[in-house]
Amino acid sequence: MQRAFEELGSIVGPDHLAVGEMIEERYWHDESLTVAPSRPMALVRPADTDELVELVRWAERRQVPLVVRGAGTGLAGGAVCRPTEVCVSTERLSGVDDVDTVSRVAVVRAGTSLAELDHVLADHGLRYTVSPGENAASIGGTVATNAGGMRAVRFGTTRQNVLGATVVTGGGRVLTLGGSLYKRSSGYDLLQLVIGSEGTLGIVERAILRLAPRAEEAVFVAHAPTMRGALGAVQALQSIEPPPSVIEYLEPSALEAMAHFAGVTLGLPGWALADGAILVVAVERVDADDVARAVELAGAVLEGAGADGVWVLGKTEGRAVLRAREAALWTVRALGARDIVDVVVPPARLGDYFDAVAAVASTYGVRLAATGHVGDGNVHLSVFADDVASARRVVEEVVAEGVRRGGAVSGEHGIGVAKLEEFRTHASATELRIDAGIKRLFDPAGIFAPGRLGSPTHGGD
Repeated sequence: MQRAFEELGSIVGPDHLAVGEMIEERYWHDESLTVAPSRPMALVRPADTDELVELVRWAERRQVPLVVRGAGTGLAGGAVCRPTEVCVSTERLSGVDDVDTVSRVAVVRAGTSLAELDHVLADHGLRYTVSPGENAASIGGTVATNAGGMRAVRFGTTRQNVLGATVVTGGGRVLTLGGSLYKRSSGYDLLQLVIGSEGTLGIVERAILRLAPRAEEAVFVAHAPTMRGALGAVQALQSIEPPPSVIEYLEPSALEAMAHFAGVTLGLPGWALADGAILVVAVERVDADDVARAVELAGAVLEGAGADGVWVLGKTEGRAVLRAREAALWTVRALGARDIVDVVVPPARLGDYFDAVAAVASTYGVRLAATGHVGDGNVHLSVFADDVASARRVVEEVVAEGVRRGGAVSGEHGIGVAKLEEFRTHASATELRIDAGIKRLFDPAGIFAPGRLGSPTHGGD
């Protein structure tokens, strides 16, 4: 392979190629709890579209698979390479090319972090509303997984906020998809195929993002005596126009653990953390007076829907509570969770789903800690079990319970490697064949993340 590595070095420059023991450990894994680290064959850091084109052509000529890696914040093992694969890091594909304050769009390269983008947009009084909870996440990674997060309940997922993209596909073809347009009815929407395709159809080099004005925000915490009482309060909250930007469900013990891990003082009475259910709610408006009115209205709606306590937090405390919620992954990891389930179900079926997974947990004697974006039906269940085999059985059953209720295997984390088996189990043969056909059109040589979405190895043919 020495000659092949020399060719790679000539494409990206020798300083941006690493092989064997030169590849740092951080490139071996993402944040998945179940996918083991694995050192790739090689690591490359291309800097522009031309280098991506040459890299794809090299991979096809050499028949070497490419796996794209953003910031490594994914939760499904999608960026974890096998020893026979080349890791394509997007870290040098970084920067904000343009901010159009009239059209409210930004052209952003794939390796740009959400934090870097927000810093640039702040100077223009604008923001990108996709907020998956990890500001180190890259734009390319969020496009690959159709990332969502807490604010998707109001602003939508990545799919609703990416207007265009430049993608390098099979043969080194460069596709320019979409544009700075808020509506389009002109043929098949290939952009939507690329969003959420997890690097299996090509490499996203840059994206055109929909922006929104920066806004004032207020955060409050509500307590309901029961899980179903909290879900009823959620339905009432969503009758407000415009609706809250955050509606999060947590078991009181989960909120307390997250706050402790994040070093946040909640200031809630002890009884509110003893049992029942917690909602963390944020409302935002451009004008501060409008925020105050929205808080008053939301509080009244919650109390009318059966909440037995509502606490409006100060700005500092509110940001701290949202940070604590965003720290959920690190909290459950520190507490020894075996896995995190990312099922999404129709919001009207959430109560039945929670009851069903509680029965599964009881059957196997495991602990399931529930948090979630209940406004859009996306539930995160942290699985605490004595052994891997028990955790695996529980995951299979709670996913199946969600699918039976009209849900899907993943709401926002993606399929990656970790959820391939569940995806294959619950997708129809027809769907898998169509997926494989789409992949062949974009990637006839089969070099982009093989053995994952769209590949015959999981039922595509």
